[in-house]
Amino acid sequence: METIVTWLVVVGIILFFVLPYIRKTKQNAQLSLQTKERSKQLGADKPTVQHPQINLSLCIGCGTCVRKCPEGTVLGLVGGKSTIINGANCKGHGRCEASCPVGAITIGLGDTSKRTDIPFVDANQQTSIAGIYIAGELGGFALIRNAVNQGKAIIKQLKPPLPKTPDLFDVIIIGGGPAGIAAALGAIENQLSYLLIDQQGIGGTVRQYPREKLVLTDLVELPLYGKLTRSEYAKEELIQLWETIHDQYKLHSVLSKKLFNVVRQDDGVFDVRVTDINDPKMISRYKAQNIILALGRRGNEIALLKKIGIRFGAENDHDK
Repeated sequence: METIVTWLVVVGIILFFVLPYIRKTKQNAQLSLQTKERSKQLGADKPTVQHPQINLSLCIGCGTCVRKCPEGTVLGLVGGKSTIINGANCKGHGRCEASCPVGAITIGLGDTSKRTDIPFVDANQQTSIAGIYIAGELGGFALIRNAVNQGKAIIKQLKPPLPKTPDLFDVIIIGGGPAGIAAALGAIENQLSYLLIDQQGIGGTVRQYPREKLVLTDLVELPLYGKLTRSEYAKEELIQLWETIHDQYKLHSVLSKKLFNVVRQDDGVFDVRVTDINDPKMISRYKAQNIILALGRRGNEIALLKKIGIRFGAENDHDK
């Protein structure tokens, strides 16, 4: 009799904890499914930039990725597996990838072969025009961490030509945001001659953010400067940080200049033409062996890239 009572107590305790868990899990799964269907109807189910790519054969449905997502409603558990339920909200923070205990998530752009808004780049971030590279959100990768890492990686690939020519830069960097700043610092570190050009001030698209907006940087490391001490900054704090770095390392920059066109000359050198923001008829010209486009997405960048001749999507045959 005592054995039966003991078992009844044990079963009762188990049911007391397990049944609510099962009920809550089913409710969450149903809610995630409803959110996914609603997002699909609104056309917001598919990510527009980098996003988690989930290997369902590895996923164990623990839900860690769902809880770690800073955006809150990108991932959900449906049928015991992690799935994207609101892709348009994804900013590609990558915390889901880092938190997955079984390595079932990777962050990437997926198939961009038919995207008309994503330029083709190879594994080195080089476009269809040899010598022109793209860093940051212009290539589909948002977030300051990604922009900084891409800017650094591109610079490391470039080799200074010999002999040096006074009026020919090793690299011209278009865009004074995180990618551009990282590339400029990397150029100093690698003894490359460079010029940083931006149509506004140092900081890039962050300057367009609302006042006091919090910006996630994660723990990134800049050449020469070192690691950022915080993973989150207010807009004004971040701009001040960029300006401090600009002044501290005396970055060679030209501001209030907007990229107008890039023409590759017969000798392979790029003729970079920029207009003055205050006087669009005033055109300045610079020469460079390489170009890094770190423009962000402010308006007509896609049209500008097509004007230069950079290919998109399926038109990814590399210039010979």
